Amino acid sequence: MMFLTQEEGTPSPELLSAQAELKSVLSSLAEDLADLVESVKVVQSGSYKSGLEIEEVSRRERLVDEIAKTGSGLDRRRDRDLDGVFRTVGNLKAEMLEVVIDKLTDQRMREVVRANEDGLCSCCIKVLIFVLIFLLVLVLNL
Repeated sequence: MMFLTQEEGTPSPELLSAQAELKSVLSSLAEDLADLVESVKVVQSGSYKSGLEIEEVSRRERLVDEIAKTGSGLDRRRDRDLDGVFRTVGNLKAEMLEVVIDKLTDQRMREVVRANEDGLCSCCIKVLIFVLIFLLVLVLNL
């Protein structure tokens, strides 16, 4: 079973790798967006030379703005999702700790009961109960 955090609370190597990959992808997207913004600026400055109409340049500007908003929305969503993952991992860790403590407590209680059970003592109690029942039967039959 793969855990997102290690026992001491630090992120696992798998989580760190996924975060690094996500940062790399987002960085690449940011670079692509910057290139796209530059391309739109170049086209704007010489739209007549490139043969593009003003409406097409405006459409491309809107597209760049939408992509930029989506990118910042992805960042916020990623942060929110990671926060949720960390909270969930923390909750699971707390629940696992409770289960382990419960099991250890049960096991320790059984050990204490077994240690306090004395075979001879139990045998004496059983013999005394038998004798008392026998005497009771004798007294009732008189």
